[in-house]
Amino acid sequence: MRINDVKSLIRQDRSLMFETANQRRSFNNTVQGIMERSAPNRAYSHYPYYFHGVKHGVYRLLEEGHARLNSLHAENVEEERQLEQQERNRREAERRSFLQSRTEPPNLPDPVEFNGRRFVRDRSFTTRLKKIYGNSCQVCGSAIATFESVFDDNRGYAEVHHIRPLGSGHQGPDYPPNMLVLCPNHHAYFDLGTMALNPESLEVYCLELDGELHNKGGLTWVEPGHQFDSECLQYVWGLFRRKLVDHGVDISDAEPD
Repeated sequence: MRINDVKSLIRQDRSLMFETANQRRSFNNTVQGIMERSAPNRAYSHYPYYFHGVKHGVYRLLEEGHARLNSLHAENVEEERQLEQQERNRREAERRSFLQSRTEPPNLPDPVEFNGRRFVRDRSFTTRLKKIYGNSCQVCGSAIATFESVFDDNRGYAEVHHIRPLGSGHQGPDYPPNMLVLCPNHHAYFDLGTMALNPESLEVYCLELDGELHNKGGLTWVEPGHQFDSECLQYVWGLFRRKLVDHGVDISDAEPD
């Protein structure tokens, strides 16, 4: 049996993996050294280092080598621990440097003039829709208090989201069937593309930080007569679904049977 065969046998026996070239080199030197010190092999301590006495010798080599292999594993674990600690120390130093270097108030930023374009929306639609839903989020049902809502007209604060966006090449229509009344948090989810309405079930699906797609259930409130534009729902769901598939997210729970 050649030395490379013995090395392979040991690696298989120990399920040994090498993270660095030094670990592999140390392992090879250890195996070769043990073989050369074995009495039956002293006359064969040259390439290709044939190993005699296979039945007893290999297991003897395994026994003698296990201690060294365990040491290599311990070195690997310790090296990983040290690298992780170094990375934690580096991040902590960066945080301290960032915070400590900004203790003095900076100068006021200079104003910049620019020309741009924006879509002029019909504010009467959004105002009326928010009033119909009592300025409450259609996903979670929450309403954000404002001084006016508490001490004046009980309006609260909410935002209106266009299911199919108006701009950025989406060309969504500006009318109530393409609108949802949302709290700022859920408005951000929809705008960022990590939340969408299933056009078939009208259930809310959300991509969470765990990388999984979660069913949040149906909308908490849909006023009778508030019909959603099916083409807008299908359009956005298609974009949402495509991104999930591209990132390997399981969407089987959101697909029709």
